[in-house]
Amino acid sequence: MQISSRSQGLLWSLFGVLILSPDSLLIRLSNLSEFTLIFYRGALPPVTIIIFLIIYYKKNFLKSFFAMGLAGVFYALLYSIIHIAFVYSIQQTSVANTLVLIASAPIFAAILSLIFLKENPKMLTWLIIFFAFISMIIIGWGSYTTTGLIGDILALVTGLGMAASAVIVRYYKNIDLVPACVIGCILTALYALPLTNDFTLNSFQMINIFFMCLIILPIPFIVL
Repeated sequence: MQISSRSQGLLWSLFGVLILSPDSLLIRLSNLSEFTLIFYRGALPPVTIIIFLIIYYKKNFLKSFFAMGLAGVFYALLYSIIHIAFVYSIQQTSVANTLVLIASAPIFAAILSLIFLKENPKMLTWLIIFFAFISMIIIGWGSYTTTGLIGDILALVTGLGMAASAVIVRYYKNIDLVPACVIGCILTALYALPLTNDFTLNSFQMINIFFMCLIILPIPFIVL
């Protein structure tokens, strides 16, 4: 039985999300400062992505970076913003708040795709988006008078960044933007490097960081 391209896309998305799901838990378990986490989450994932690109492109590995063009630059910037904002959000509000507010991504994506891609989602999709929006207001309401508000705002920034990056990938679907993830990771690490004064990891943190940065982060973004 042949699977349609849409079904393949949905299956790949599900696979990516399942791998990514333990990410926020590992951030909390690692018990590291924001800057140290951001640095390692920027410095290590390129190892996995570069290995994938070398296997996929072989001799044309370096050419894949030059083929990205301006779209790759925009995607790399968004990739970096997403990862920085996500870590700050997890550290400054509850995991539940962060993950639910990141669910704003489909709302932003639907609006951006309507504007830039001229793709009008079905009525059922808009209905689901409406209820998701109401849910986010209810969840965020309790943070308006607490220090968690900043974390909630950063979660929304993460969701907006994810939506914008998805629209870019869709708009430039004939361009492979996976190499842009490497550039985005480097930008993330460079942001945190001058702000990080402690790179030491105990054995438990090392296991968490390597599992997080070599598997959980790079693979889902390649897949998605």
